[in-house]
Amino acid sequence: INVFKNNDDYNKLRKVLKESDPEILLIMEVTDALEDNLEKLISDYKYRLQTPVRDGFSICLLSKHKMDKPDISYHGPNNTPPLHAEIELNNTKYHVFSAHPKPALNKDSYEERRIYFNQTAEIIRKTKLPALVLGDFNSVPWERHFVDFCHKTNLKSTAQGYGYPITWPTYFLAMGIPMDHILLPSHVSYSALKVGPNAGSDHYPIAINL
Repeated sequence: INVFKNNDDYNKLRKVLKESDPEILLIMEVTDALEDNLEKLISDYKYRLQTPVRDGFSICLLSKHKMDKPDISYHGPNNTPPLHAEIELNNTKYHVFSAHPKPALNKDSYEERRIYFNQTAEIIRKTKLPALVLGDFNSVPWERHFVDFCHKTNLKSTAQGYGYPITWPTYFLAMGIPMDHILLPSHVSYSALKVGPNAGSDHYPIAINL
């Protein structure tokens, strides 16, 4: 979930996260105030990888299962960091990656996002484990950077077959687009792609069952 840095509806956010209770949780746009209000919930996760991103917020990967080889790499002119670690789920070890590139609002940020996707794809291609990539991609499935990223990594969006449900913006669904994604290799089975409910953010949370 991208919780939105100006989100102060902590009760709604806590309720959504507590009820879903995922084994792995990626939270984006985490501010100090939001982290303080979620600390009790976050403490349920034994393993945690977190770093500042930009604009006064951080990105946080949480797991109830051991993280092996936790790492943070930096890409593009502004050193945008994906988090990554090896995590075993259902007797299968995955290389889990976060994704939260900058939105392509102008020519420079468009180029920065291209670099981010290309360099991250190279890391994923080198892993010998099935990759699980999740986050706010600031990209729709038909956009060239997204299509190229999926092709280079041999991953697919778990939204395929679910009609690419809207994840942003929560406040204007008439113009909504699928901005948030969970990517997996084709041979990894999953079910129950879920979107929502509203957690006070401009993004809906998404989740799958492996």
